[in-house]
Amino acid sequence: MSLQKQAYRFIRQRILSGDIPPGKQVSEYSLSRELGLGRTPVREAISRLQLEGYVERIPRFGTIVRQPSAKDIEDLYELRVALESYAANEAAIHATKEDIEHLRQLCEDLQQIRREHELSGTRFLSPEALRHFRATDMSFHIHLIRITGNTRIMQLVTESQVLTRVFCNLIPHQDSNSILSAYYYHSEVLKAVEESNSDKARTLMIEHIRKSEAGTVENLRRSLQQQMPAGSREFGLPAELAEDLFRIEQTLRENSKTTG
Repeated sequence: MSLQKQAYRFIRQRILSGDIPPGKQVSEYSLSRELGLGRTPVREAISRLQLEGYVERIPRFGTIVRQPSAKDIEDLYELRVALESYAANEAAIHATKEDIEHLRQLCEDLQQIRREHELSGTRFLSPEALRHFRATDMSFHIHLIRITGNTRIMQLVTESQVLTRVFCNLIPHQDSNSILSAYYYHSEVLKAVEESNSDKARTLMIEHIRKSEAGTVENLRRSLQQQMPAGSREFGLPAELAEDLFRIEQTLRENSKTTG
């Protein structure tokens, strides 16, 4: 891995985890010292993060981590609606038996996560359970995108960082209701795919994403009203999940190159 990629991966994870919260200055000098790297790869990594929307440069002040606005989130969800409704439609037409079995296993995994959580007797998911839930949730959506075989969509997903930024733990606590909602929509989309009902699969996916959007935007607005940074530690991604997301993006990127 190049020095620039090492720096990028490190800084992005610090942002996603909440270690460098929105509004805080991103110091090229401090990060270079912390990483033990020269300032050039760190500067290049920060420039990439700026292009991806994680940070912004303020004249006569420096570079800071962006505070996502409700409009930012709404725009990202609009892109998700367009991409993933198309993916669900195409999956209903082109999914193989192996694809369907993989999607079914992911639905069963969600049920298992819910059962284990309820046995724990706690209200909210533990950090490990949260990581497992989010990774399983994302895997279902990503597999639908893979089924399309559309390399440009895969490239768009990775280059725009849509999944990473939308799933960036803007809702800090998840309970059994969150899992049940995901399971309901995933299983219903799967049923539509099995029945080759493309219209139903597309409609269900739109409804699923819109419901997720409503919860995310409402939580963001509440945090802003309480003057609580959305990227604080309470809202940050667990480090392990940030790594999972990085690997998923790398796999999508490699797949798009291989089949492009």
